[in-house]
Amino acid sequence: PYRPWIPFNLTGKAAMTEHELHAKLVYAEALLIRALLTFIQDQSLFSFISGALKIKECHDLFLKLAKQNDPSRFSSSLSHDHFDSGVRLGNGAFNLMISNLPQRFIRYLEFAGFSGNREFGLRELEKSATSDGLRAAFSALLMLSYHTVVLQVLGNCDGDLETCHMLVERYLKMYPDVSIAFIDVLYEEQQQQQQKKKKETDSRIIARTLI
Repeated sequence: PYRPWIPFNLTGKAAMTEHELHAKLVYAEALLIRALLTFIQDQSLFSFISGALKIKECHDLFLKLAKQNDPSRFSSSLSHDHFDSGVRLGNGAFNLMISNLPQRFIRYLEFAGFSGNREFGLRELEKSATSDGLRAAFSALLMLSYHTVVLQVLGNCDGDLETCHMLVERYLKMYPDVSIAFIDVLYEEQQQQQQKKKKETDSRIIARTLI
């Protein structure tokens, strides 16, 4: 049977140290990557079950780490920012991913202990993306991809272009030499589409008023 190489007991009485909290966060991230690789490498039923168990353990670990997210337990604000950005990235990504699944799957996953709140996921990712933490850039890329690509593929709704613009401007100021041209192109396309939809809607309203 699968066993984690680091025994974690977040409900223990002894308070965890700062280094232990960071180690648990890194382990949760590594566990998620390992689970995804399990799905990609082998698509058999055994691999599916094994990967699902790892993802469940990873999801539960991120939830428990969120309860340990106390600034007073860290030696510096930067150390806490690094931890906070990682925890919010994990919880935000899980909620966002699950919330976009078909409703019948969401009911089963929620019964198994997963949570799928889209608004909560986006809030967590935005807090992580606008922080000074180590995982902030990953959260920003995830949000930009979600608003400019994923929503267009799913066709659920329009992306939040104001948030995209804010994130692009923020990271261009921080990293002026980084090329994110593809994000700029997607942003412009989405903006044009939304403006076109708005004009069409306004035209329909005016036509109905005249009739």
